[in-house]
Amino acid sequence: MHAPGPSGGRDLHSRKLFRKGSTLNCPPLHELSAGSRRTSVGVVGLDILTPAGGPLRSTPATAGKAPYLRITPRDTLMTTTYELLPACVLLCAMSLSALAQAPDGLLAEWRFDEGKGDEARDATGHGYTARLHGAGWMKQGSGFALRLDGDGGYVDCTAARKLPVEGPVAFEAWIMPTRKARGEAGLLGEGLRSFLMSWYNTELCFFYIGHGGNHLKEHLVLNRWQHVAASFDGERMSLWINGRMVGSRRSEVDDYKTGGTFAIGSPGDAGSPQFKGLVDNVRVYNRPLTEQTIVKHVKAEAPEHGVPVVESGAHDTEWTTRFFESHSNPIDVEERDDQIVLANRRIGLAFMKSRQGFRLDRLYGVREKQDYLVAPEGIGTRDLFELRMTPDLRGSGRDERGKTKGSLMGIMDEMASDAFSIGSDEAQSVSWRHEKEPGQVRVRLNWHRIPVRGNSHLVDVEVTVTLREDDPMSYWRIKVLNPGTRFGIERVRFPLLLLAPIGDPTDNVYIYPREHGGLVEDPFNAPTGFGVGFNTRGAYYPVDFNMQFQALYDKSGGHGIYLATHDPTPNLMHMRIANTPKQIAWRPGHFPPNITFAEEDYELPYDVVVGPFVGDWWDAAQIYRAWAVKQSWCRKGPLLTRSDVPRWYKESPFVFYTTIADSAEGTHSMEENMVIAADHFRQFLKWADMPLAAKWYGWKELHPDLTTYDVPFGSHRFYHQGRWRNLPPMNIHDGNYPTLGALKTFTEQTRKLRREGGMVCPYVALEIFDQGPDENSPLAREARPHVVRDLFGVKRTWGSETSWQMCTSSNWWQQRMRETCDEMVKREHVGGFYLDVMQGAGLPCYWSPHGHSAAGGDAITTGMHQTVEGCFNAAKARDPETIITGENSTENVIDVIDGTLTVTLWPENHEPIFAAVYQDYVKRYGTEMMTGVGWRRRFEKMYDEDGFYIEAAWLFVQGAQIGRIRLKPRDASLSFENPQQQGMFDFLSRVLGYYKQSDALKFLAYGRLMRTLTFAGPDPMPQMQYKRGGTFPAVRSGVFRAADRELGVFIVNAHGDELSYRADFDPGRYELPKDAKLDVDQVTPEGARTSVAKGARGVVTLSGSLPGRHMTMFHVRTAGQ
Repeated sequence: MHAPGPSGGRDLHSRKLFRKGSTLNCPPLHELSAGSRRTSVGVVGLDILTPAGGPLRSTPATAGKAPYLRITPRDTLMTTTYELLPACVLLCAMSLSALAQAPDGLLAEWRFDEGKGDEARDATGHGYTARLHGAGWMKQGSGFALRLDGDGGYVDCTAARKLPVEGPVAFEAWIMPTRKARGEAGLLGEGLRSFLMSWYNTELCFFYIGHGGNHLKEHLVLNRWQHVAASFDGERMSLWINGRMVGSRRSEVDDYKTGGTFAIGSPGDAGSPQFKGLVDNVRVYNRPLTEQTIVKHVKAEAPEHGVPVVESGAHDTEWTTRFFESHSNPIDVEERDDQIVLANRRIGLAFMKSRQGFRLDRLYGVREKQDYLVAPEGIGTRDLFELRMTPDLRGSGRDERGKTKGSLMGIMDEMASDAFSIGSDEAQSVSWRHEKEPGQVRVRLNWHRIPVRGNSHLVDVEVTVTLREDDPMSYWRIKVLNPGTRFGIERVRFPLLLLAPIGDPTDNVYIYPREHGGLVEDPFNAPTGFGVGFNTRGAYYPVDFNMQFQALYDKSGGHGIYLATHDPTPNLMHMRIANTPKQIAWRPGHFPPNITFAEEDYELPYDVVVGPFVGDWWDAAQIYRAWAVKQSWCRKGPLLTRSDVPRWYKESPFVFYTTIADSAEGTHSMEENMVIAADHFRQFLKWADMPLAAKWYGWKELHPDLTTYDVPFGSHRFYHQGRWRNLPPMNIHDGNYPTLGALKTFTEQTRKLRREGGMVCPYVALEIFDQGPDENSPLAREARPHVVRDLFGVKRTWGSETSWQMCTSSNWWQQRMRETCDEMVKREHVGGFYLDVMQGAGLPCYWSPHGHSAAGGDAITTGMHQTVEGCFNAAKARDPETIITGENSTENVIDVIDGTLTVTLWPENHEPIFAAVYQDYVKRYGTEMMTGVGWRRRFEKMYDEDGFYIEAAWLFVQGAQIGRIRLKPRDASLSFENPQQQGMFDFLSRVLGYYKQSDALKFLAYGRLMRTLTFAGPDPMPQMQYKRGGTFPAVRSGVFRAADRELGVFIVNAHGDELSYRADFDPGRYELPKDAKLDVDQVTPEGARTSVAKGARGVVTLSGSLPGRHMTMFHVRTAGQ
């Protein structure tokens, strides 16, 4: 397509460019016009010499004749004279914008203006003519674009010769994908071991340097032109979409293999992964690109590609700021020109109205005088929402109920394989109005008749924004009317916010609710997606995320923006977070009840809550807590008053686990290993002298002919040699108890352990059913109708395993789980259950004949809650002392569990964010503790002695149970016989000491977690390297507030050396009067108490020295309490 490019233009005939200061070379003979040997040469900034070597000038000998030059072609040894056009023609040509030098580093540029033929010329004049192989042309703007039909067509851009690229490299192009990826297809570049841009599943564009693990990735939108630029400077890789950086990272390599074919598309047959779509204006450089250069190119070429450009100054910020800060009433709304503004005394919002939609320009903290969004300028549409639509597949005629296919949450992408997105700037008309109600104002923004792949299918959208008097939060909802019969709603992303740095970006912090809670310092410069794929894969709630809030704040300025949904049901959601040096894109996704169904509207049934707040991570957590503890999952109250959680478990400091099918510290006999595990557990029961829980993997009696886990093609089949020889996988016979029962030794040992205080909690899979090798397990026939299915009736297996995924919304399966738990308590005398794969939602099931909606809404969250509730009630009815815990349980099941497993420690776990909301509502414990190098030293690279103390200190100071501690026959167990582990026992003994003191127990077991201390010493604070990722401070604190308003402050030194500590305790930061008189005692793990302060008013300094791996407690009370 024709457009002014960085080369500035071309000469009129030969299209060859010559740089200033370079030698004037003639093209090869075969590229020159044959016959007359006359050619025009575009010359810029060159002295043109005559054959005699002097400057070109008019002389009697040349008067009336065209000047000429003697030039030696670079690919011959002969001397040939070529005539130049008259100077007047040359000067005229030089005056055109098409005559300019190619910028340094631009190797080749293909604009695809030809519109026909099988060659595309290189606009730089460097001779890299590209050859089309099965590719075509498409009219685009005033020129043409390259068309790839996804059937094996491609373009060889180095057909003439290879590109001279060795180190830094960059390339850019306009790209419009018109079909979802089917596998990974080459898009631009040489290959994975060199440099490559690819097109992958879920509309991902990858940029690789050197190898497949060294990459950046970002989503592209189907059926829209997008400018994509990728750059490598020898150290860092960067990726831009429409002139905005969407990813940057330090490269794992500094060089790569070169010399391959630079291709657009990839050769192959129609069955191989292929890109289908349009490509335009491709450029390749042997230098890195700057953002300034990229933005310049995009702005110049965006209009030709139908992409809007928003320039700075397009909105009146002076007027909107005056309105925000000086409007008359508690809440006001006003329209001026195309701007709509609304504000209360705490928050201001500004929208820009166009003929096609509304754009959110500003979200302003009035008291903070802070804009929290990126200024609305740049390239592309700034959507407020994105409707992800897909053809309704129910009419496809497919019926595949005999098939099985394995995947977990991936089913959602499979069912939306032809999905496409519609933005908020495509309506045929718009309107708006506002409604005033007592104490609040609601603005309604309406998009009318948004076309969905043509005008035959139209949708209407209404967005409502509510402000309340003196409330810093804004409350957002969306409604989509979808009357058409062809397309259904797959999900709605709303509201789409581009968060700006607050003050100095390096002082910013972002928090998110994964496991204990993630805290990222300098988030704008952190790895894209915070290193865990939030920008591409995203995170589901309540699965990957266990709460509904996030926040961005400036730790220096002491304020930020709170980002949440407040859904009391809750429904399934999907969150994407994409951070770059200039912005963080916040993209919450919401699912309709029947995903992909046409003729179904969608109205968001809960608020998205966004607004400024004052404080840090703890303050944001308290905003969320104020709402969360009023929801149904907290209806039974805090642990202190909750009667259905047994007291022994509330006050237990440790959790254990074992795997019976393991010969590492046992035998190849399940029966013998059962006794080994029980005896090891007995040692801990005697040492602790209190009831303790152990999670027990492996307890079923094996029937080889009735399990799908012992078939030749099974990925989890029995091992017949080595450590696992003849030991069954833990999921054998899942769902078939008690018809297929427990090992006799399991029953014997659980009965004995129960009398000694040992509460054995067997592993039970909540969503897995073992149907047998030929669907011949005892309950397979009954189970078959209740398997998770997709839209075509395909039964889903458990990932790469062959067992079935069960639908947690099915009444039959819920009853099956209730019966399992009831019978195991009755027959096996178990102390409770560890329910695997719980989280807060079942796996998505589209099979509405089960009695639920098609995967969306609250179908799988309510189904999981009902399943767990059935297990909880059945076990408690049989024995109130039993407990129910589960894998990574999320907030919405707190009311039907006693405790939850969570990953022991992630690199981002710098503050206990989940505990700051729910410490006094649910018990938590880790996956496992770092206690040894393991069988044949398999943990050697992840283990060191510090790791255990880092983990144990982290769990202890947030009130979590320390665990899970490994029991024999599991390898790397914590053994009383191992002298190298004596220090670990000493540390655990100190923890146990506090749990046996009533004054400490009321904090650790029942207290509300407050903000952590800010240490002034040691200075600097020693940082400990955690081999599983991250660094953590040697000294940590936990502050708890009891129901009687007393405070317990625990300080732990995880380091091996003695360290001095100092921290100021400000009562105003812990919900006490700032000038309160305080009595402070220091308490040791052994119970020794020393007065530190008596009647002290205001701030009290807590200081002292702690030996390595020791801890202390300060008991804080108001004087006279």
